[in-house]
This record gives sequence, structure tokens and C-alpha cells, in this order.
Amino acid sequence: MSDFITSTKETQTHYRTPGVMETILRVSQANGWYRWANGDSKDWYWTKDKARKMDETNYKTLTNKHRTLYSTLSLFHENIFDIKFSEYEGKKLQKSCQYVNAYTFGIDIDTVDTVNGHGINIQEQEVKNAVEAATQFFCDRLREYAPNSVYCLFSGGGVYVFLHHEVFTPFFDKIAFCSSPYDYVSFVRTLTDALNIYTKKLADEFFLLNPKYKDFVKVDLLNGAKRIFKTIFSIHKKHNFAVIPLNPKRVIIDFDKATLPLKEDVITEGKKWYSEYDVTVDFLNEINQILKESKDKIKINDVRAEVNKTDFKFA
Repeated sequence: MSDFITSTKETQTHYRTPGVMETILRVSQANGWYRWANGDSKDWYWTKDKARKMDETNYKTLTNKHRTLYSTLSLFHENIFDIKFSEYEGKKLQKSCQYVNAYTFGIDIDTVDTVNGHGINIQEQEVKNAVEAATQFFCDRLREYAPNSVYCLFSGGGVYVFLHHEVFTPFFDKIAFCSSPYDYVSFVRTLTDALNIYTKKLADEFFLLNPKYKDFVKVDLLNGAKRIFKTIFSIHKKHNFAVIPLNPKRVIIDFDKATLPLKEDVITEGKKWYSEYDVTVDFLNEINQILKESKDKIKINDVRAEVNKTDFKFA
């Protein structure tokens, strides 16, 4: 992790504001598992030292140095935080897969300039309309299967859509008794691959219905064991915006609400964000066929591997 400091007194004050740290820590752990925390250094995706769990100590250390705070979609078993990843050069992703105990489905909806190939200003009305329309489409589709489990955040330059990790509990229950770490890795890779395929399927549907938005918005296929998104209430790396909750039933981006310093009512919204979920297998059954296709894509050297024998039926 680079020692380059990007934080300021203002960003440190934000991260110490009552309610901000508490919300970030709450959504970054469950059942004794933790998300992997990162700051905004150039080495943010890989690390040569141990993983940092998103606990109070690491939260304060990272936000004292970094303007932007990231965490994984995965919730990891605590044993991962004792591993020296430098000893597993070239095998880091598979090594981390072994410790994924829960997973939040994440969709990154971002702006795009199809001519120049980079992001455009979301504050332009036509761009904002495109991002809101795409976000509403994804939220509505996911809410068909888990109406109380869909959450979204204004990311400062786009929007994140999430499906609560508890929706995938039946999947992880099914793989909990794998006979080998290799099997477990295959199951986790199967899940994240299937979620990326499903994301593309929905994105294709959205652009088919709304071709006018293709020049303004893109949907990234980013699910993976170590994939990192900005946390709720993180500060954008360039803009004076914080990552704030949006209403998945009526997606409206309010730039004033996201502008620092945050108003108390926005911080209060965060206290209940990502707190409810459905106990349902409806979404898993929706992606059942895609899980089977992803399983066939994952290279399994051992024909006896348990992932090869799993039908992914959920009841």
C-alpha cells in the first residue's frame, strides 16, 4: 500500500462525523465476517501485505491517509486476514476465493463518452437522466425476486446497485461442506461469473428498450471475489460528493444532498441502509440456468469435483 497521502483535514472530519463511521462499519461486517478495506492508493486492488478487515482500527488508519474508502463485495472468513499474499504470487484471486463466506451482488452503472472512451459529467441533465433510467431498470428487475433486498448508492460519478448478501445464503449453505478448497473456489467463481452474465443480460435488455442512452451510460461486469466498490459515505476521488443512499423504488440523484459536508438527514438515512432483506430463493432460481452455464465454463481438472455434480436447484 502506497504511503502517498490524499486525505485532508476536511475528509478526516467527514469520516469522524457521528453516524458515518458507524454506518460504514455496520455494512462491512456480518456474522463475524468482514469486507476487505482499501484506500485510494495505486496498489489498492492487490496488496503485498495482509488484507485489512474493515474494523474500526483499519477504518481510522485508512481514512487518516486516504480521501476515498473502498471495500469488497465479498464478506470474508477472518482467517484471510492472517494470510501473507506475497507468498501466493499469481494465485491471489483463487486464494481469496477460499475465504468468501457471503457475497453482495454489485452492479456499477457509470457514465461513458462513446467518442472519447471515458466518463462524462453526470451533472449534465441528459447524462443524469440516462443513469437514473438505467438504475431504475435494474432495481425494478431485481425487486421482482427480492423486493426488500435491493439497495443503491450514488457513487459520485454514477450509481451502484446491490442485492443483499443474505439472498445468497442458500447458495453458500449448499457449498459449505465442500471436501476440498479447490471445489469451494470453483463454486465461488461459478457464482461471480453467473452474476456477470446476468448483469449483461439485463443491460442488453435495457439498451434494447432505450437505445438513446447508449452514448451516455455503461454497465460494468465487475463481480469477483476481491472486487471493490466505494463504501457508503466514502468521498469521491475527484468531486466534492459523498456516496449516499438512493431510493430503489424511485431513483433520483440529488447532487445537493451528496455535497460535503453531509446534512444530518442524509447521515440518518444511512443508519437504516442495507438493514433489511428477503428470505427467498426466487433470485437464485432466476439465475439457475446461468449458474449451470457458468459451472461448465469454469475449468475443473478433477472430474470428481463437487461443482461438476451440483444442479443448483433451490427450494
